[in-house]
Amino acid sequence: MKENFSMCLLAALALVTGCSKSSGDGKWSPTMENKPPLELSYVGKDTPVPQLKDDDVIVAVGGDALTKGEFYARMKQVEWTIKRTPGFRANDFSDAYQYAGRTLIPRYVRETVIAQTARDEKLATADEIRTNVEATVERFCGMYRIKRDDIDKAFPGGLAAVQRDAERSTWLRIYTKRHSIKGKTITDTVVSNILDQIASENAAIAVSNAAIRAKLEGFRADIVAGKAKFEDVAKKHSEDVNQEEGGFWGVFRRDTLSDSDLIFVLDEGAVSEVLEDGDSYYIVRVEKKTAAKRDAGRKLIEPETVTLSRIQLFKYEETVLASAGTLKADLQQQMDDEALERHLETLMANAKIVYPHGTNFWAKAEAGKAGTGEKK
Repeated sequence: MKENFSMCLLAALALVTGCSKSSGDGKWSPTMENKPPLELSYVGKDTPVPQLKDDDVIVAVGGDALTKGEFYARMKQVEWTIKRTPGFRANDFSDAYQYAGRTLIPRYVRETVIAQTARDEKLATADEIRTNVEATVERFCGMYRIKRDDIDKAFPGGLAAVQRDAERSTWLRIYTKRHSIKGKTITDTVVSNILDQIASENAAIAVSNAAIRAKLEGFRADIVAGKAKFEDVAKKHSEDVNQEEGGFWGVFRRDTLSDSDLIFVLDEGAVSEVLEDGDSYYIVRVEKKTAAKRDAGRKLIEPETVTLSRIQLFKYEETVLASAGTLKADLQQQMDDEALERHLETLMANAKIVYPHGTNFWAKAEAGKAGTGEKK
């Protein structure tokens, strides 16, 4: 669920960092005109933004500008989308919102450069952009379960804001698709070598894990034979967070233990065989057992519980082997992504960037002229 939420959140953020403006009458229209030389100006996260006026520009890219007021308006859009993203949980909000705040301006700059370049190269017609924008709006309505006619009332900035940002995301998709930027080709030989290496590493890990299990079995044998005390072994050798308490683990119901069938059959004072979970090997000692309590009608009042101490040793994690086809596709995508990243870095490097209010967003800003924030 968390992974799905993160992916949906990225999609939500992509809809609130748009670069093109709607027309003066509030209706959206594609911005097909050529842009002037790129001019980037924005304020860094440590600059006291509240001292600026709402109409002060904190970032300008060519003919597009983001003011302080628009920045906060976009953050309201971020809040709206985060809280309505599938898989959202209340305790996710703070981190997601802070992440959006930190990345909104850099994303705006980067994606605006790309979108403007795509427009300058005339990679699509106005009709193509309009068609894609309408499709994006439809997806927006489906994702957030909202009717198109209700967007103006429900979404901060209304339909015009959704269309504006949909245009920007459309230019981004078109640019990456039309340029067909590819990285180094991944061959079958490379894939085979990687799979052989992973298999070899996994074999070594299996040997190491067998040794860890054998070590724990030796501890158990000494405890059962009376040669060592459970709590002493726990304090000296256990990797459990409770090792200083002699391995005391806690009180558990049957439904809270993965190996409950093996543990609840043990008598008080008994030590289990070596058990295993996804991360470790462990043994437990039963400190106390409490039977379930029922009323006269046999209705359960309190479930049975068991109090346990634990000695835990972590094991090494083996790499899950993917199929050759899947691995090749993943590696090729990684190569392509890196090539695209290098290409986009070139676009950014060729842009004229100005920091009128000072910034620490990019390390390059440190080389700017003191007081002007101008980069040569």
